[in-house]
Amino acid sequence: MKKVLALFLSISFLLTTFGLTAIAATTVPESLSDKLTIDYYGGDYEAEPFSCNIIENMTATTQRYTDQTTNFDIDTAPSELIGSTYIQTNCDKSGASTTYRTNNGGSWLKFTLKAPATVYYLTTGTYAGTSMQNFVNSWLSNGWSWIKEQDTGNPKEWTLNSNGGSTSWTKTRLFMLKKDIEASVENPITIDAQTLGTENGVVYSFAIQWRDTSCDLSGITVGGSTLAGFAPGTTEYSDVEVASLETEITGTPADSSAQVIVKKPASLPGDATITVTKGDNTRIYTLRLIQMSLEPKVSNIKTEDSSQPNLISGFGVGTKRWSDYPILWEDMDGLMFDSDNCYYIQTAFHNAVMPDGYAQDKSEGWITFDINKSANVYILYGAGDWVGDPQYLPGLTDWEMLKKEDGTTPYTLKTADYDEKQTLYYHKYRRGYVFKKSFIVPGEGETKRTVSLTYGGTNALSTYNVIVEFADKANLTVTSTGNGTVSPVGTTEVIKGSTQTITATPEDGWKISKITVNSVEQPIKESFSVTVDADTTVEVTFAELSETPPAIHTFDKTYVPDDKTNSVTFGTVAEGSKTTVKEYGIIYSATDSTDPQIGKENCYKLKAEKALSANGHYGIEIKGDLLLNTTYYTRTYVIYEKEDGTEAILYGEIKTIALQ
Repeated sequence: MKKVLALFLSISFLLTTFGLTAIAATTVPESLSDKLTIDYYGGDYEAEPFSCNIIENMTATTQRYTDQTTNFDIDTAPSELIGSTYIQTNCDKSGASTTYRTNNGGSWLKFTLKAPATVYYLTTGTYAGTSMQNFVNSWLSNGWSWIKEQDTGNPKEWTLNSNGGSTSWTKTRLFMLKKDIEASVENPITIDAQTLGTENGVVYSFAIQWRDTSCDLSGITVGGSTLAGFAPGTTEYSDVEVASLETEITGTPADSSAQVIVKKPASLPGDATITVTKGDNTRIYTLRLIQMSLEPKVSNIKTEDSSQPNLISGFGVGTKRWSDYPILWEDMDGLMFDSDNCYYIQTAFHNAVMPDGYAQDKSEGWITFDINKSANVYILYGAGDWVGDPQYLPGLTDWEMLKKEDGTTPYTLKTADYDEKQTLYYHKYRRGYVFKKSFIVPGEGETKRTVSLTYGGTNALSTYNVIVEFADKANLTVTSTGNGTVSPVGTTEVIKGSTQTITATPEDGWKISKITVNSVEQPIKESFSVTVDADTTVEVTFAELSETPPAIHTFDKTYVPDDKTNSVTFGTVAEGSKTTVKEYGIIYSATDSTDPQIGKENCYKLKAEKALSANGHYGIEIKGDLLLNTTYYTRTYVIYEKEDGTEAILYGEIKTIALQ
């Protein structure tokens, strides 16, 4: 035995302790150990012992499709299984009359893949009608597909021929499903088979066709965008929209040494092929190309909501379905949407009671969809009165929260029966918040853009729905001359009718001298808004400042306390252009009332020792007993250095202070 899973020791102990049949360990061939692990295999309804049979490389002589000890050959063996790894848990029964059942109320077989593969699920029985298909689909995970006949669309069947045993097994049928698994050592994927039926003699087994990854593609792009739903192991893609046969299609090989050849069809619709070759190995990816629709539309909707999203085209009065309950809202404080251009994505639950443990606290990707035309996207967040404010939507920090005409939120939802039915159904979602963000689609009609919403809440009893309002685009062109920066700069595509904010920042020694919008001069501001109703051009002119001295000012009011023992003179200093402030403070004198200056007789200077305030303010205090019964004349001053390196002095207004 090359590899024994210790897990089965503990399982065996538990089963024996509770009076069930012990489970034997199984061996995974060493050559498969880096790709496959058997996690569990269990006993049946009657606690019969199981063994787990692993065939590393299926051939025509090793294909064993049932649990019977009698061998079964097959008219035409499924070619999909040749060379695959086969896993079957065997119950040693001798005939169909036994009461073998596979309902053990839990796991029957669990195994983990650590390499990419196509997994085939095999089931034997006498038919594969609707009841059997429903039975199988009830426990298989999403992503499995029946292998069907091309002409009828019915599940394909293979006939097993018995060479012994019960005659009732002479013509047993084999049916198969398959699923592509993109597993790796870093991303192992577990298949947990739970048998929920009570079919006598029905056996479930799996075949694993390991995929050679040497000819894998790591990505496919169509018109510069990643192909939706791409997976390295998936080779066929339908309804791939292209603007024309000139649309570029590329395939990126996972192995850079592989050769890739792209071949387009002669006309649309048609199949484009991407052939990947390395050595003797070849893999072909097929894309069914169709003409891209030039009509605005929402497509490829994906959501993590447990219910399917409901897409409504043309959002009008009769489709204003805000909540997950069967009611329509007629008014929302006057907020209206253009029904001709709007698509409504209703994602909420359709049940009065939320599932246990459900929480709509989602991150990016909670809902995604594609748009082929630029649009304004609105998120409608409905909540009961007790929810509070939109702090429950952390992913909407860069969205605009719409407000009513009076500038307040939230909106009030009104239904036809609102006043009469104050029940849970009509009361819970009577408040609504609306958020807006614009999404531009470059090259409309030829490309798509995926919108991935990042909203989420912390309360399960709130609904999150989306309105997509298609809109035309316009070009906003912003240019500047001189030394300074503008933002945005250049030509930007924006939604027609939107309001755009433009900032202009001059460099040191420069100023904004002129702003024009479509050649019409505007007030000079460093930040201003422009409504883009059509193609719009904004020009900002920066001009160099000439040398100007700093500005000095003495406040009209001074501070003198009641005891007349001190006073404070206040002033301001504002920087000039191409000059540097060196010193500032006040001059005071008890005798010179007309022009106290630095250096004059009986004039004294008090220099400021602290930095200016954020507004350029400062104050200087005169204090001491000698001030009593004296009148002083004070004024502010500033010493500055000019562009040529020389110094100059400026004085502010003179203020009289009477300390008597």
